Amino acid sequence: MQKEINRADHMQQDELELIAIDRGKTNLRTDPSNYQIFIKDDLKDINPLSVGKASIAPGYRAVTYSKNCVHLFYSCEGGGSFRLGDERHRVKTGDFFILPVGTETVLQADSKTGWTYRWIGLSGTLSHDFMRFPAVFSLPADFTATLYDPDQPERNLSSRLAGELFLIHAKMQEPKELEQDYVQKVINRINTSYMEKLSVSDMANELGLDRSHLSRLFKARMGMSMQEYILQFRIAEAKRYLVRGSSVSDTAMLCGFGDRVHFSRLFLRETGHRPAEWKKALEQQPHNRPR
Repeated sequence: MQKEINRADHMQQDELELIAIDRGKTNLRTDPSNYQIFIKDDLKDINPLSVGKASIAPGYRAVTYSKNCVHLFYSCEGGGSFRLGDERHRVKTGDFFILPVGTETVLQADSKTGWTYRWIGLSGTLSHDFMRFPAVFSLPADFTATLYDPDQPERNLSSRLAGELFLIHAKMQEPKELEQDYVQKVINRINTSYMEKLSVSDMANELGLDRSHLSRLFKARMGMSMQEYILQFRIAEAKRYLVRGSSVSDTAMLCGFGDRVHFSRLFLRETGHRPAEWKKALEQQPHNRPR
């Protein structure tokens, strides 16, 4: 394993500061896996600067500051959450997440499992691409199974890490066709399962995407959020059931609204009519029903 360089020299290149806190008390978990290895090499496109591993005890938090470079994290065990801007992101075992240059955040470990993760600090001409990746993403298990483990010595560490980073970079350069395929899969799922409980988070997990990333893809393609699309599709299906003579209560259940009161409130908001009123007007004027 390459030797750690002098910390004072290194701080100008990469510094990931970790301070565990719990209810205002500074208290790092005693764990031999809390460490960083600093790397001397100066590669052009992707230059690994440090690699490290840390554990946060269940229920603890770690203030994390990515000072002078991008940091790519990999969640080894357990999970937790962190905030970037106004968004809070959940991270589970096997996920990657990114901290851009100059980012300070709080990593909150799961209260039951705790959180063990490793990271690579990187610079180079391609490092800016990593900041455009989703805040949280996942890659196939056959790839993550071969990732470098800081617990194991490695003779050519910088080359090994640079190779991994190039592969991750290549896998994350998604063509637009793949993004459109994700959106189409969501549409197909909604269109065939609208009568069931639908969760944006569950659909994102099924596709191996971060919830926020999938939401942005969907809105960019459809011009509305997934929640808005689900509601509009359910309202359209509810009208069809009402036209066929279904009761308001049955329609509410058949279209995934759960109960009549919730259905009536949303139907009124979207159409300007209560379902019973809409159905009555339809029966009285079958060729001029309200919309």
